Parts: sequence; C-alpha cells; structure tokens
Amino acid sequence: MLQLWMTTAATFENIKLIGAHAANVNIDGIDWYGGGQAVVRDSFFRTADDCFAFLAPLNPAIAYRPDVAPWHPAAPHAGPEEPGIVSDITIERCVLWPSRANIIRIALRKNKGLETRGITMRDCDLLHNQRAIWHAPNSLLCSVSSDGASGGSHRDYLFERIRFEEPMALMEINVPSALYHNLRFKEVSFPAGVPSGLLRAQVDGLEFDHVRVDDRLATPFADLNLPVEGDLKNVRFDPGRR
Repeated sequence: MLQLWMTTAATFENIKLIGAHAANVNIDGIDWYGGGQAVVRDSFFRTADDCFAFLAPLNPAIAYRPDVAPWHPAAPHAGPEEPGIVSDITIERCVLWPSRANIIRIALRKNKGLETRGITMRDCDLLHNQRAIWHAPNSLLCSVSSDGASGGSHRDYLFERIRFEEPMALMEINVPSALYHNLRFKEVSFPAGVPSGLLRAQVDGLEFDHVRVDDRLATPFADLNLPVEGDLKNVRFDPGRR
C-alpha cells in the first residue's frame, strides 16, 4: 500500500497495486494522512481493505506501534482534536477491487478535526466486493467511527460515470457530528442491485443525477436502499438533466 504523509502535488499513473494477503485485511491502496493536490489515473487497485482513505495526520510525538492496528483503541493516533486537511484529489479511469471494505474511506476514530474537500472520482469501474468488516458494509463512500469521535467537515465530492459490476452500497456514513456539503453523484450505475447503506449525518447539498439501479432511474432514497437519519438540506434528484 501507499501511505502519504502531508504529501502534495503527486501524480500516480499506470499503477498495479495488489494487496490481498489473507493474514492481513488492513492493506489499503493509497492513504492520505493530510495533504492532497493529487491525481490517480489509469490504474488498478486490488486491496484487502479500503482502496483510498483520507485521514488526519498522526501526531509525530507519539511512537508508532506496528503491533497494533490503526483502528484499535490502543493505537497511537493523534488526539481527538488533532486537525488535518486532505484536499483536491482526482481519481479517474481506474479499476477498483476491495476485498472486504470500501472504495473511499473518510477518517478513523479520533479524527474529529479532519477536513476534506475537492474530491473527484470519475470514469471508474468497481469490481467484486465481499462482506465488509468492522462497522461498515462494502460501500462507495464510507465514514464511520467505532467511538463516535470522528467528525469534521467534508465538502465538494463528485462521483461521475461510476460503474458497479456487483452490488455495493452507495454510502455508509454514520457520524452524526460530521458536516457534509455538496455531495454529487452523476451517471452512477448499479446493474445488480444496491445493498443497504446508511446516511446518518448533517448534509447540506446532495444531488443525484442519472443514478441508475437495475437499469431504472433512482429517484427516492428507497431506490438506493439508503436509510436516512439526520439533518438533510437541499437534496435533489434530477433525472431530466444531462
């Protein structure tokens, strides 16, 4: 896997990353611990865990513990107020295959100060995904926390021309304290159904433009199998616009 620590202005092209060892289900594709301004294109990711993750930087004053998984309560993560920004990332023309997790993961436990913005994924094919582990189903966009401490602000996400080969949830967002602004899904197709997801957060600006399930335009949330809890504003289903 690739871990980027406050890295900016990076381009990744024609990468073939395979991390699917049965003894380690914590193999991601690319993780940003802060930073951004990155492009990932024309690549293949076969991961055991999340394909991409956006995380707050770890506190460098805390010693790294390779014997403890980063999501474990004993992991030496930054404190609950540790700030961090991940911004301006474009992922395009990629084939993505996570084994037991998600395509994009926002935050881990104690990432309360994380801010993400300007994330674009376009022209990507999402392949097989098994049952996920921990607190989330397999989904396109995931943000959950084992201790409820994750939060922060996440804005300006665009998913455009995304094709699912097998069922995968659209979203699993279960952080009521987090703020989400301007999430857009355009020309996303689920040819084999959508497993149940969850949207439990504060959202201002949520648009679905030509999202198709079983070759039908999805208009209400029920079509997307997406239970909604929380404060949602400015939600728009717009199947008539191209």
